[in-house]
Amino acid sequence: MDFVDGVSLNDLLKDPNAERPTRLMREDIDDGYIEFIYRQFANFLLQLFKLDFDRIGSLPSPRAEAECPLPIRPLTFKAHSILQSGGVDTFGDRHQGFATTTEYFQYVAGQDLEQLIHQPNSIDSPYDAKNKFKAFKAVKSLIPDFINAKYDHGKFKLICDDLGLANLIVRSKENLTVVGVVDLEWSYIGPAQLFGSAPWWLLQDRPVNSAWDCKDDEPPKIAAQYFRYLETFKRVLEEEEAKMLGHEEKELSSLVKWSQDSGAMWLHMLLLVGFNDQHSFPFTQLRQHLGPAEWKRREKEFDNAEELDAFAARKVRELKQYDDALEKAEEVRAFVDSGKMTKEEFIATLR
Repeated sequence: MDFVDGVSLNDLLKDPNAERPTRLMREDIDDGYIEFIYRQFANFLLQLFKLDFDRIGSLPSPRAEAECPLPIRPLTFKAHSILQSGGVDTFGDRHQGFATTTEYFQYVAGQDLEQLIHQPNSIDSPYDAKNKFKAFKAVKSLIPDFINAKYDHGKFKLICDDLGLANLIVRSKENLTVVGVVDLEWSYIGPAQLFGSAPWWLLQDRPVNSAWDCKDDEPPKIAAQYFRYLETFKRVLEEEEAKMLGHEEKELSSLVKWSQDSGAMWLHMLLLVGFNDQHSFPFTQLRQHLGPAEWKRREKEFDNAEELDAFAARKVRELKQYDDALEKAEEVRAFVDSGKMTKEEFIATLR
């Protein structure tokens, strides 16, 4: 691995004086700098888009032994975070693959439901449990409506779940020429429409984070900045694609436009991360794209009072058990902190 001499673009773009540390881009950055960065990133994406694959799954390894093949299903940022932070294994059989984009999206959307169902503290109240259950079910039912038929069966592309501006190394604070792209560990082969989606990273921060939360379905102030930068990105991507040999059809820029016009971009943002909330910016935008009447109709398909009441009651019991266990663990931990109990004794109490 070679050393890259430069500085992290993330450090240059975020606000060092923010009350709460966040990757959210500062508001005082000149539009010319933004366009210069986007134009370079667009060229990088266009080069990656040239790579075609025949199946969705893990990246092939030249070192993999024939008798020990890699799992077919990709290790995604979403599945990993749900397992690491929620304690729920949503991978399923990793040796079973996916033939189409539709099949893969159904699998990924199902991970939100699995996390909701199996994580003991995944809800705040009976009302929250019922609403999340209906919302996640409704999103999964929407997937066929947001599939680009041209790319359902391939070709598939190289996806990196957390590839964004924070992955870029630039020459210096004064010279924003990109000299390196780092941290591509969440990479796998996935749907072309996921690659060619309107980017979540335009302001560096993920639009599912708390700074983007909607109140009464009203978008946050930074939404206007996001949409303005989206127009900038679409323009520079199309301009750079027109310059490249083999991109005469402007396939990637067309896909990005389709994702916005169809509303698929909001679904894509939800599919990339776990612990989704129906009040997040992408979720709210998805509902508004459908319209209140259509969203209500979709949710009504899963509005089974008996099923919802039983689910909510079970989740409330699990939450109570979880809170009781957590309180006990915190009490015991106090003994460790005071030196009255060893770490080994503490761990034994949790088994």
